[in-house]
Amino acid sequence: MDDIRNERTLSLLKEIAGRFIQEEVDVPPGMLLTVMRVEWGADKTHAIVYVSPFPTNRVGMVLEKLRRLQLPFNTYARKKLGMKHIPDIRFYLDDTEVKKDREEKMSEE
Repeated sequence: MDDIRNERTLSLLKEIAGRFIQEEVDVPPGMLLTVMRVEWGADKTHAIVYVSPFPTNRVGMVLEKLRRLQLPFNTYARKKLGMKHIPDIRFYLDDTEVKKDREEKMSEE
C-alpha cells in the first residue's frame, strides 16, 4: 500500500511541477522546459524534480531560475496536493539531452 501511495505522490508532483513551470516560470522564447521525472531522495525527506531544457545552450540560467523558485513551488505544491506535509522539493537537470548533444557534436568532429 505504501508503494502505491509513494508512486501516486511522485506522479502528482510531476504533473504539478509541469503546471507550475507553465504558469510561473519565465521560460525564454523558443525554449522548451520539460519535467522528465520525479524521484525520492535517499531518505524520502525530499523529492527531486528532473527537468530537461531544449535547446540546451541556456541550462545554467534555467536551473538558477528554478532553484530560486523552489520555495514558491513548495507552497504551490502543498496547496495543489492538499497535504499537510509534503517533501522538500528540489530541481535538478536531467542531463540526458545535454550528454546526447555533446556526443553528437563530438561525433561530427
